[in-house]
Amino acid sequence: EVVAILKPSSDLANITAWDLQETFPGLIRSLEAFHSAMYLADVARHSLHDRDPHPALFDALLTALRHLSSSEHPPRKVILRFLWATLNECGWRPELQRDVLSGAPLPNSGELAFAPSLGGFTSRPDAADSPPGPRWRVRSQTLALLRTLDQPANHMDPASIERAGKLLNAYLTTVLGRELPAAAPVFGKL
Repeated sequence: EVVAILKPSSDLANITAWDLQETFPGLIRSLEAFHSAMYLADVARHSLHDRDPHPALFDALLTALRHLSSSEHPPRKVILRFLWATLNECGWRPELQRDVLSGAPLPNSGELAFAPSLGGFTSRPDAADSPPGPRWRVRSQTLALLRTLDQPANHMDPASIERAGKLLNAYLTTVLGRELPAAAPVFGKL
């Protein structure tokens, strides 16, 4: 807990007291957990603006850090769920039900592409009449997994978790207009 006094005409604050509420010792026992936690902090830092409170996102960050620290949850699954919470909370959630080009329902199988500039999937990856911008080929299993992320508990295939995490990281990078410094140790070079 931090008690700060913010002067109305300034962005500076005087910290008058603080109290450590919780630590995450498990994050220093595993390099993967440490890198994952640094990435989550980077996502939160770059996704939010000063004086723009998002208590649900901070609750999701706290939950994610607890899960990473406990070592009972796979780090990639924790990252995926936090990325999903970030996209939801910040208003950047991709469209998962309708084709962003045609408006038709997305098929459950077949060839799909993700159009980051349009914020969703299309079953027409090579459409000549579509707006300019990249299209990333995506497996239908990745779309199916993303559709289940709002459910509390579900089985997720590790390979699908990896692909979905990379997709959401790349999408967030596009939305933010910059790569996050802590993404490389987690996802490698994009």
